[in-house]
Amino acid sequence: MTAAPTFPTPVVADRTAAAVSRLNEVASGQGWGAIEWGRPSPSAAFTRRDSREPGFGEAVEVVIAHGFEPFIRPVGGRLAAYHEGSLVLDVNVRSENPRSGTTERFRVLSAALAQGLRTLGVDARVGEVPGEYCPGHWSVNEGDRTKLIGTGQRLVRGAFLFTAVIVVGNPEPLADVMSSTYNCLGMEMDALTVGSVAQHVPGVTLDDVQEAVGNALAAVLPVSGPDLVGGRLLLDAWDPR
Repeated sequence: MTAAPTFPTPVVADRTAAAVSRLNEVASGQGWGAIEWGRPSPSAAFTRRDSREPGFGEAVEVVIAHGFEPFIRPVGGRLAAYHEGSLVLDVNVRSENPRSGTTERFRVLSAALAQGLRTLGVDARVGEVPGEYCPGHWSVNEGDRTKLIGTGQRLVRGAFLFTAVIVVGNPEPLADVMSSTYNCLGMEMDALTVGSVAQHVPGVTLDDVQEAVGNALAAVLPVSGPDLVGGRLLLDAWDPR
């Protein structure tokens, strides 16, 4: 039997573990939830499903050769890569019945992400682009041509986590590493569907995108105020149906 591949645990994986820990804290009744942002190092976020593919070991070697650190993430359907030109968003919320309203949460929050990008001048739309990486109905794209944001949810007893990755700039390394890795995993993707906000808004920064999207999220989420210690925005009860 071939041994499972081993690989280092990058900072972004530590952050993912911290996000899940905070989700569990919210589920236990410690606050109603929060909005939090992260800026990752170059990382390749595999899923449990990816790890069961025959070419997983080769895929791990490929991402490391490209300068990306692999890890297994708890949210999402297929491999997604991101780097210092990306933003990671986590929204964790306490919920008595997290399985109820999953689609409505996707609808509301993905629409808010798209609205935030539109305020910057992007023709942002919600929906899957044919050939995109980690395909999903609630991705955010530009003009039905390139994927800019991937979304996912994780459910635990008493809470849910909505997470999104926004590619702000420099999409070429992401397209390169993912097209190579998807080939190892026996999957197809079109590298031309990997886009970035900066391709449509020259000079835009991570701060610009975080502010625009954050304002759009605050318009649909019950923000109670800032967490002066943790650097997050705290939420009141929210459970759309």
